Amino acid sequence: MFRSVVWKRFSSTGGTARGKLDEFLIYHKTDAKLKPFIYRPKNAQILLTKDIRDPKTKEPLEPRSPVKPLSRQTLNDFIYSVEPNSTELLDWFKEWTGTSIRKRAVWTYISPIHVQKMLTASFFKIGKYAHMVGLLYGMEHKFLKAQNPSVFDIEHFFNINLMCGLHRNKLRNYKDVDIAQKKLLVAWRKVLNRKNNTGLANVLVATLGRQIGFTPELPGLELVQISLPEIPTSLSSAETKELLDKLEGVFLIARTLLDIDQHNAQYPELQKFVSQYQSALGESQDPYDTYLKSLEHLETQASQETVEEKAE
Repeated sequence: MFRSVVWKRFSSTGGTARGKLDEFLIYHKTDAKLKPFIYRPKNAQILLTKDIRDPKTKEPLEPRSPVKPLSRQTLNDFIYSVEPNSTELLDWFKEWTGTSIRKRAVWTYISPIHVQKMLTASFFKIGKYAHMVGLLYGMEHKFLKAQNPSVFDIEHFFNINLMCGLHRNKLRNYKDVDIAQKKLLVAWRKVLNRKNNTGLANVLVATLGRQIGFTPELPGLELVQISLPEIPTSLSSAETKELLDKLEGVFLIARTLLDIDQHNAQYPELQKFVSQYQSALGESQDPYDTYLKSLEHLETQASQETVEEKAE
């Protein structure tokens, strides 16, 4: 079975990452009155001798290790560890967002980059992309009420959604103007933070129009010239790795725009950023190439399953 080394390096941390996420969620879902008994080692004996039970499940409470602060990298590690065609990421996200919006620590843990990585992993590596998009669309109002609207932004949510759409249209030769315009508007209406920092949204929308053959209408999208960040050469290896991870979405979009539509070669900003990013990668694998190989594997597997179903 196809397994990229980019995904392999997370296989050993994936289980640990999921465990940390689960512990964090359990802690915040636990009744505040019970936390001192469960999470303070000095109170462990009280639980064992007084038969204190969970008021909801009626199960005996057991001591748990104190919960440490949860790094945002933990969710990234878990996302990368999910196997192709698995529903594990979807199931986890449903459970996580099934928590009361009053549990702010749970809702504000999710960052725009997490949403970006959930979308890219679902489209290129795991599958179930439409399910993930639908789940996110249905959670927009909850994130707003939980005071974390930033996850539905242009740069990490809308742009990545459009990027995946361009690849999907190319793969399946989609050319329906009405459907393309409708999907574009639906995605745009879900954007809660419409700050167009890089200007990539404008190029993505124009590229979609040329790909399908229509003039997209997107009220409220500010016209912004492309402005992409510089990647310094003076950083340490650890700093470079962190920056490349942060800018991976921009890189994937830039390469997609240049790969799918030759018209975008007119933007030197795209070429410059791609060149800087690839130079900073050194001997590390290009994430865009890795994702395309994963997508090819997913599509091949899906085609084989379709043939087998027809043969039955």
